[in-house]
Amino acid sequence: MASTRKIVLLVCAALLVFGAGCEQLDHTPDPSVKFDGNITASEGSFEIEGHFYRSVGNEYVYENVMVHLLDEREERIESVHLGTLDERLPVSVSSSSIPAYVIVYSPDFWQQNNFAVEYFEYKDWKGVSYDLQWASNRSELPAQP
Repeated sequence: MASTRKIVLLVCAALLVFGAGCEQLDHTPDPSVKFDGNITASEGSFEIEGHFYRSVGNEYVYENVMVHLLDEREERIESVHLGTLDERLPVSVSSSSIPAYVIVYSPDFWQQNNFAVEYFEYKDWKGVSYDLQWASNRSELPAQP
């Protein structure tokens, strides 16, 4: 009886040790570039107001940062040059067209390993205006600006 109990305890301990190293495969990374602000859309009106910023520990400087507004055909509605993102970069863009995608972009993003960026996709049918998405490489963006 004591040896059976010992075996059960050893099996449980082994499962705990092996299970402790496992991680969930379907997770969202902490994006390297994030947005803090508001995105609002109503009939014939769109506005994004706030700033893009680097996540904690990200010391990269990104040149030629732009925000692109794209329609459902992935065609450009408008592109606005924002400048250099070294800590925080303000953004204030409005449009009379409601974009299907709002993408912040810099060629410098894709020069960095372990990079991810937030972008936004219009999802009015879900009861919200824009869903936050992320891309860890350029091909994961819904459109190529």
